[in-house]
Amino acid sequence: MTVREADTLITATRSILPETEVRPDDLVHVTVLISESTPLPLTALGLRETLPPDWVFVDLVESGAKPDRVRTDIDVGEVTFAWLNIPVLPAHFTYRIRAPRGCE
Repeated sequence: MTVREADTLITATRSILPETEVRPDDLVHVTVLISESTPLPLTALGLRETLPPDWVFVDLVESGAKPDRVRTDIDVGEVTFAWLNIPVLPAHFTYRIRAPRGCE
């Protein structure tokens, strides 16, 4: 790791709605706030989220710094978000996931 890489800090903070009980097939909104502390401009930005077992990515919500690319891997429950045009940070985006049938 170079010194410049060590000076870079990117943070992703999540908030989830609803904050109360979730029932089978409910949609849950996940808002991610991305912030950074770096002396250098970012040239790439990506985020990989691991969903709880049997939860399913539904879509992006039309607000915030929407990623340019979204890739889902349902076999391992991962969603990868990528920005080709790096947004001004801090920035946020929201996506929806569906609760599994047996989540009671």
